[in-house]
Amino acid sequence: MKKYLLVGVMICSLTTISLAQENELHAFELDHQGVYPLKDLSDSPVFVDYNISFETTPQNEPTVRISRTDPNIVVAAWRDFRLGWQEPNVIRRIGYSYSHDGGITWSESQLLPDPLPDHLSQSDPVLTSDASGHFYLSSTSRKPVPNYNRDMLLYKSTDNGESFTLHAVAVPGSGMQGEDKEWIFCDPVTTNSTYDNVMIVWRSFGPEYGIKFRKSDVGAANWGPTLKVGDNYSGQGANIATGTNGNIYVVWWDGGLKFDRSLDGGNSFGADTYISTYGSQSNTSFPFICVDYSDNASRGNVYVVWADRRNGTDDIWFQRSTDHGDTWMAEPVLVNDVALNHQYWPAIQCDDNGRIAVI
Repeated sequence: MKKYLLVGVMICSLTTISLAQENELHAFELDHQGVYPLKDLSDSPVFVDYNISFETTPQNEPTVRISRTDPNIVVAAWRDFRLGWQEPNVIRRIGYSYSHDGGITWSESQLLPDPLPDHLSQSDPVLTSDASGHFYLSSTSRKPVPNYNRDMLLYKSTDNGESFTLHAVAVPGSGMQGEDKEWIFCDPVTTNSTYDNVMIVWRSFGPEYGIKFRKSDVGAANWGPTLKVGDNYSGQGANIATGTNGNIYVVWWDGGLKFDRSLDGGNSFGADTYISTYGSQSNTSFPFICVDYSDNASRGNVYVVWADRRNGTDDIWFQRSTDHGDTWMAEPVLVNDVALNHQYWPAIQCDDNGRIAVI
């Protein structure tokens, strides 16, 4: 069974961990009919903090990934300010650390190798892992100048996260402010034509705005053409997963929660549809999508979580499709409690037994 790391998760039919306004940690079980408290974990020894950066300067935008070949191998990365965090000398880089004992102990943190020449600003790190246990780490990268034309870089580790090298410019900047807020994913479904391909989705601020997609071959050495996913020129916060039938799913925020899919392995995308039309976006959340890869009857189900403010405060909502994205539940399920606290930045994952965890 897969492990969930960095924030401990108790798994039931659906369990969520939410951070309340008072910085308390709570857990709730969702029975798809309503939400009721399962157990207050604010003082639970299950949730132990580990300092993995060992830095006194700020870090943010964390990402974590478990190896697909060994669950004891874990890599975490974040945006790192150790080279400068006060104006006018802010230098944004990507730091990382690794664990080879399931997250109990961590290596001394390092910075990724120097990005492209004169690129002093990196952001939006995202990790994924392939079937060989290699890790891929993407980030934006730009010069600190107006109209900085961000690139999307891809780093690769072949030694269980101990070191990374700059592997490819996954998406060259297309002009103006370039590319932003990427997400990467490596297809784990062996029967898919895109098995073990690394894919990337992002928002472009180049001459042709909008949500874009690109995929690589195995090993992420060669990249295919850029495709426009969104039907218009807006949107932000794209997230991606692959289905069990070869589909590729993309969700993002654009005046509501949008969904699109490719039925031909990422060679084309269809028309956008709305999963949620509620238009008051949380300032601290974008959607997160996952697919059930278990061998249970739920295999192939598509799950999405996001935050919005329809009730006045940030709340986490859950949607499910049991037919590969053709249809969705009539109403989304409220995941967190109804207290007057903010719940935000959700993520969702499904384990090998079909059990769902939401953080």
